[in-house]
Parts: sequence; C-alpha cells; structure tokens
Amino acid sequence: MGNHFHFAIKVAAVPLSEIMQRLETSYCLQFNHRHNRTGHLFQARYNAKICLTESYLRTVIQYIVMNPVRAGLVSKPEDWPWSSLAGKPLTDAIHQDLENFDPWATEPDTKIDMLRREAFPTRSLEDLAAMIVQQAGVKPADLKSGDRKRFITNAKRLFAQVALKEGHKSTAIAVWLNVANSAITRYTLENNRNQKA
Repeated sequence: MGNHFHFAIKVAAVPLSEIMQRLETSYCLQFNHRHNRTGHLFQARYNAKICLTESYLRTVIQYIVMNPVRAGLVSKPEDWPWSSLAGKPLTDAIHQDLENFDPWATEPDTKIDMLRREAFPTRSLEDLAAMIVQQAGVKPADLKSGDRKRFITNAKRLFAQVALKEGHKSTAIAVWLNVANSAITRYTLENNRNQKA
C-alpha cells in the first residue's frame, strides 16, 4: 500500500516485536539509502491481531490480498505486484465474505486476551530458573555465570527455551542470564536443530 503494509505471519520462538524491529529497520535503512535521506520512516507502532482459527486466518489473508483493490490501486488482486496471490483470482463468494470483515474489530475476546503477550508470562524468570536448576542439576549462580561447561550451557539453553514458551521476551531473558541477546537466538536455533536430529 502507499503508506502501510499488511501481512500474516506465524510467530514462534522469536517474538513478533523483534521480527518487526528487524524488518522495519532493514527496510528503513535500504529506503533511506535509495532516496538519500535519514531518520525514521515508520510513524507508529504496528498493530497485531491473533488468529485463533483457520477460518479467521483465511479471511485475514483474503482481506490482505483484497486491500489494494479496495484502495483503488489495481482492479484485480493478482495485479498487485507485492501480493502473495501469485495470479490466482478470488471467487465472488470470497468477495461477499470480505464485504463486512473488519480485522481490527475491538469487541472483547477473552481467548485473545489470554493469548496476548501482556497476559504472559504466568511464571517469573526466577520461578523458571528454580525449576531448571532442579531439572538440570546446576546451581542458581551457574545460570547467570559465564561458565561454558556443556551441562551449564545446556541448562541455559533449556531455561531460554522454557522462558520463551512462557511468553518472556528474549531481551529480558538475555538480561537475566547475563548474556547477549544473540545468545538467546543461538540457544533457540540449537534447540530446533537438536529436536529435528
């Protein structure tokens, strides 16, 4: 779109806030370089809506695809050069479904409220650390130490994985563990590789 964009994204270990920061920063740097300018490009924080059902997700994706048509930028959604539709036209039934669809509806939804990051975390990092210390057989100080022994690194990795699943931000986990934020990403990648192996 001319002044904003929409996309549907599945979020896993890396929080949406970090994904958006990386995406917007990268785009801003490229845009500023290309147009010989400096400073901020995006005006406000992004909006996010959690998709709880397949039907809602499908409708959101259809809404995104139809946005340039509703804005009068193209006559068919497959003509929009940045669309993921890839030349597949939408049916009339889908157009009718989208007529009254509002992806930013504000009616309260307790299921969504329970899933919002603000509703997390249910357990503090200290509580999670106590659990990991007991499971991994390490001392509490080991988690915050710079010790690189395999069993301590494994305990830190497990702590990071559990804390992320509980809804803690990777930056908060990194501060608590006294490691760089990139270490949390590395721990997550290593966990994913170990689970696939």
